[in-house]
Amino acid sequence: MFRIAFTAASLAAASVVSAATSASSVASYSAGTGVGAYTNTSAAVGLPATLVGELDGFPNVFSPFSPAYETSKIVGVGAGGHLTLQFAQPINVIAGAEFGVINNVFLIDTGTDGTATNPAATFPATPRVGDIEVSADGNTFFPVGRVTFSNPANYFRNAPSPYLASVTANLFPADFGQPFTGSLSSFDGESWPQILDTLNGSGGGTWIDVGSAGGLSAFSFVRLSVPDGGIAGSDNRIYVDSVVANNAAVPEPAAVSLFAIAALAMVRRRR
Repeated sequence: MFRIAFTAASLAAASVVSAATSASSVASYSAGTGVGAYTNTSAAVGLPATLVGELDGFPNVFSPFSPAYETSKIVGVGAGGHLTLQFAQPINVIAGAEFGVINNVFLIDTGTDGTATNPAATFPATPRVGDIEVSADGNTFFPVGRVTFSNPANYFRNAPSPYLASVTANLFPADFGQPFTGSLSSFDGESWPQILDTLNGSGGGTWIDVGSAGGLSAFSFVRLSVPDGGIAGSDNRIYVDSVVANNAAVPEPAAVSLFAIAALAMVRRRR
C-alpha cells in the first residue's frame, strides 16, 4: 500500500488553497482601449490570490467587498481587445454552466460590516459586459453570447468578516469549481453571514453555459472580448482575475490527492 505522510505545514497549506481547475495559459491577448496599465496577462492565469491590497499596505482577504484591483492581479480588455485563455485539459460540455469568470466587480457595503445594499449594487455602477467564445483547437472559435459580469467572488467560505487583514489557519477556501447559480439580486440587503449562506461554498463569479456552441463536446480555449466601438450602456471594459472550470466538467481523473493540493499551494500564483 502506498502511504503519504503529511506534515503540519502541508495540511495548513492545503486548508487555504482551492483545488478548482483554472485556465493555465494565455493563448493570445490584445488590450484594446481604456485599460491603462492593466495589461499583465499572467494575472488571469491560475486562481485568485487570497489577499488583495497587501502591496499598498492595506491587506484584505479576497471577498465580495474586496476584489483584486492591482495591475499584478487582474488584466483588462477594452474596446477592440480580447483575451484568450487555455485550460491544460479539455473541459467537457455538460448540462449547465461549464466555467465561471472571476472579475473585479464588488458589492457596495451599507456601512463597514459587510451588509449589501437593497437592492444589491456593485462598483462600478456601469455594467461590465463582454462577448464569450470557445474553441477546441484554438483556431476555430464559436460564439457563446454576450455576458454581463455582475456577480462578486469570495475566497474563504467561513471568514468571520469580509475585511480580514490576514489569512489565518482556521480559514477554509470556497470552491471556485462550484458554480454560483444565483445573481446579483440574490444578495439584496444581505448581511455577511447571509451572503456566505447564499454563496453556499462557491467562490462566486459569473458562470457561463456553453450550450450548443459549435456542436462541441469539449473545449480548451475561452476568449473574452469587447467589440470595436464598445457595447452600448456598458463600461466598455472588463477586468479578468481568473477563469475556472465547473468541477463536473473536468474529465477524470478530476480528483487529486491532498498532497498534490498542498504542493500546488507552494507554486501557485502569488500576486
